[in-house]
Amino acid sequence: MLGDLSQKWGGEMSPNNLLDAPKRRRPLKPPENRLAKLEHDLNERVKELRCLYGIANITEIPDITLDKLYQKVANLLPGCWQYPEITCARLTISDKEFKTKNYRETKWKLSSDILVHGAKAGVAEVSYLEERPVIDEGPFSKEERLLLDTVVKQLAEVTERRQAEEALRKSQEKRRPLTPLQERFLKSGLEGFSDREMIELLLSQSLPYKDCRKLAKECIELFTNLRGLLAASPQELEGVGLTSPCMFCIKLLHELPTEVLKQGIIERSVYKSAKEVFDYLSYSMRDLKKEVFKVIYLNNRNQIIDFEDLFEGTLESIPIRPCEIVESAIKHKAAALIFAHNHPTGDPTPSKSDKQLTRDLVFIGMVLQIKVLDHIIIGENTYFSFADDGLIQKYEDNFLNLKIRGVFDVGVHYVKNLPAAFIPLLPSIGLIEETVVKFL
Repeated sequence: MLGDLSQKWGGEMSPNNLLDAPKRRRPLKPPENRLAKLEHDLNERVKELRCLYGIANITEIPDITLDKLYQKVANLLPGCWQYPEITCARLTISDKEFKTKNYRETKWKLSSDILVHGAKAGVAEVSYLEERPVIDEGPFSKEERLLLDTVVKQLAEVTERRQAEEALRKSQEKRRPLTPLQERFLKSGLEGFSDREMIELLLSQSLPYKDCRKLAKECIELFTNLRGLLAASPQELEGVGLTSPCMFCIKLLHELPTEVLKQGIIERSVYKSAKEVFDYLSYSMRDLKKEVFKVIYLNNRNQIIDFEDLFEGTLESIPIRPCEIVESAIKHKAAALIFAHNHPTGDPTPSKSDKQLTRDLVFIGMVLQIKVLDHIIIGENTYFSFADDGLIQKYEDNFLNLKIRGVFDVGVHYVKNLPAAFIPLLPSIGLIEETVVKFL
C-alpha cells in the first residue's frame, strides 16, 4: 500500500523523501525579526490612524477658514509617513498652494487628485527629499497610497460641505426679513428713535434679532446713550457681552465720520478759522478720557498737510516737550502750525500752564520762522481759541518787543533744547537766519 501511494504522488511520500522533507522546507525567519516587522507595521498603522483623526479634529475647529484648514492638513501629513524627517507635502487647490516649509519638487513623489462634486479641484502631494528603498509604489507602501487617497477624500467632503453651507448662508441672508426697526429706519430714517432703539438697530447688523433688545438695554444702563457706546473701549464692550462682529460695527461707525471730517478739512484750499478745525476735532476728541495734544501742519499757503497726535497725558495734565514739536514740524516741512488739545472735564477754559505753553510755542515759532496760527482747546460742544481771543497776536507782540529792546536771547533760549545736529541745518532750510545761530 505504501508503494501504491508512493507511485500515486510521484514518489513524494517515499520513506526517504519524508525523512528529507525538513531539509527541503523554506527556512523560517528568526522570531525576533518577525516581531520587529510586526511592531514596525503596527506603528505605521497607528500613525495613519492619527493622521485621519488629526484631520477630523482640524475640521471641527470653530470658524476655521478653508485656507487655514488646508494649510494645517499640509503641515500634518509628513509626520504620518515612514520617514517623516525627509518628508514634505503640498496641497494645490483652486490655484492656491498650501505646503510645508521644507517643500521642494523631487522625483520621489506620491500624489492624488482632489475631486469636488466629481470634478478635479486640486491635488495632494507627498514627497521624499532623499532616496529610499523601493517598496510598492516607488519608496511608498501600498498603505501610504491608501492613506493619501483617504485624505483627499476627506478634504473633498469638507470642501463640498463648506461650499454648501456658504451657499445656504447667502440664500438665507437674501430671504431674511427685515426687523421692525430696520423697516422703520428705511421709511423715515432715525427720526423718533430713542438711544436704546438706535443701539438695537446697530446690533441687529451682527446679532440675531431676539438678542438685540436685551443687549441694547444693558448698553443703555452701562453707557447711558449711543454716544457713550460709540466712545467705549473694546474692553468695556466685551464686558457687556458684545461679540467681535458687534465691536467691529461700533468701531467702524465711530471712525467713519472722523475720516469724512478730516478729508473735508484737508480738501479745503485755505485754513480760515478755528471753527473749521473745531468741527473736525470735536467729534474725534470730545469723548477722550485723557488729554491728547494734537499738531496740525500747514504749508506756506495755510493749506493743511497732515495731523498728528504727539502727546498723551492724564485726566488733568499732559507733558509737552517743545523740542519734539520742532522736530515734527521740520520733518513735515511745515510753514505754520495749529495746536489742539482736549479737556476731558468738558470746560475749555485755558489754565495758566496752557497759556504759558502757548506763549513758549509762539516764541519758538518766531525764532524758527514757523507761524503758530492757533491753539484750540476742545471742551464739551464748545472750544477756546487763543487766536480768536487775541492771545496769539499778543504773544507775537511780546516777542517782537523783546527783540526791539535787545533781549532777543530771551526768545532764543527756547530752541536750545533742540538736538545739536538740527541747529546748523536751520539756516539752510530757511527756518532761521544765519545771525540767530550765533546765539545758539
